[in-house]
Amino acid sequence: MIKRTACILLLLSIAFTAAACLFSWKTDVPEHGVWYNEELDMTLSREEGIPSTWVIDDEQIEVEWRFYQDNHTFDLLRKSTDLDVVFHGDCKGMKKDCILVTDLSDGMRYVFALLPAEENGT
Repeated sequence: MIKRTACILLLLSIAFTAAACLFSWKTDVPEHGVWYNEELDMTLSREEGIPSTWVIDDEQIEVEWRFYQDNHTFDLLRKSTDLDVVFHGDCKGMKKDCILVTDLSDGMRYVFALLPAEENGT
């Protein structure tokens, strides 16, 4: 009985430790700011009231970031739907004023620069 209780406590301890590690992972995406890449003509926003946008076929559309559980892989979806994925990316490599985003469909890498507050409306 004591061995069984000790084993259960050990398993619970391992499970709680694993859960704590999972939820404490540092995200690889910015927590705030507005980021821009000229080559893609894409703006990624983490600011309330400032939409993320992308110009596709000469039309600017609003997109929404949806992150996977790993906190760096994401989809960009048209703002009006949950099903229309327009970009599948990975955000690894973040500095104070830029982030590195990889387009997972073709492996291309893009650097997004942090826009100064006066340029992004914050």
